[in-house]
Amino acid sequence: MGIPVKDEKKPPKETKRSSQRKPLITPARLLVLLFLLAVGIALLWLYSSWQDTAHLLGKPDPALSLPKRLSLLIALAGKEADLLQNVIPQTAPLRLEIEKGDSLSTVLNHLKTAGGAFSSETALNYLVYRGFDRRLLPGIYQLQPGTNLIKLGSILTSADKRLISFIILPGMRLEEIAALLPSSGLQFSEEQFLSYAQNLPAQQNPLGVIGAEGLFPAGRYEFERTVPLETFIQDMLGRFGAEMEPALAGAANRGLTANQAAVLASLVTREAMLPEEYEMIAAVFLNRFRAGMMLQSDPTVQYALGWDESEQTWWKHQLTAQDLAYNSPFNTYVVYGLPPHPISSFTRAALEAVANAPESKYFFFRLNCDGSPSHSFSATYEEHLQNACP
Repeated sequence: MGIPVKDEKKPPKETKRSSQRKPLITPARLLVLLFLLAVGIALLWLYSSWQDTAHLLGKPDPALSLPKRLSLLIALAGKEADLLQNVIPQTAPLRLEIEKGDSLSTVLNHLKTAGGAFSSETALNYLVYRGFDRRLLPGIYQLQPGTNLIKLGSILTSADKRLISFIILPGMRLEEIAALLPSSGLQFSEEQFLSYAQNLPAQQNPLGVIGAEGLFPAGRYEFERTVPLETFIQDMLGRFGAEMEPALAGAANRGLTANQAAVLASLVTREAMLPEEYEMIAAVFLNRFRAGMMLQSDPTVQYALGWDESEQTWWKHQLTAQDLAYNSPFNTYVVYGLPPHPISSFTRAALEAVANAPESKYFFFRLNCDGSPSHSFSATYEEHLQNACP
């Protein structure tokens, strides 16, 4: 019997791993994660920026397509500083006029030329985004310091923000100026204006007399519709001083007070129809005044008489003998010297005519008989009578 052979089990062979275990985060994966994180942060920033910008911008123009709206939002993102920048760097208001048919680009160019400071691209994108480009209103605007692009759009599309033109013609008295108010767009009444103007204290009057007659120089003025009455009148007084001061100084050199010069300028304005005759008519009045003669100026009678119901005018055309005898300190047919204050508005040219009137031999003048607005002048009363129309 043979010896049994032991069945020896061989230990299992150790298998070598084909590869080592890979780390969870590889450099490539890290780069991808960092990239995605950066994209996420950028998207969050962009979303937040859009939110802030969209809140600042306000509602977009409903007429804009969605792609156009989004493109404008993207262009305006992060432009808050540009949108809130003061576009009027000057300390004084800036005048901007929009004419009918002007494009938005034209208006922005005008604004820059006038002294505005802003990003044209941002301004264009914002105004288009809001639809202001389609609603621009022609007119004259006075842009105040502190105006930014957000305010600008609202201003240029609001009828209430447009300046109104207020035109005073040479020879108007206060009542005629007041009659312009109801249709002017200004927010105070005729009665309020006359109450203030006719009772202006002498210490506020550059002529040193009570009332503001003659202190509204003839010309075209521009005001905001909401200007208060006191500001309106004080502004006019300031313009009178600035415009008339050199001529008043010239008149003072001829021995005339400011009020005397202004009174004569108002008489010249009412008497003369041709500016080229201003100086000659002023010379006649100065000669009569210095000689102690009555001025005998028809407009002073008309002013004294006031409103004429039959002719529906403040300046009655057909004066009667009774009118010429009307008792009033303004009627230079019954009193010597000058009226107490001017009788109407006048121009700087009329006041300069008083200050620069030439030496003259003439004491009389009257309208020519040929229907023209010119006058003939004479040195004596006899010559004056000869110039009368047949």
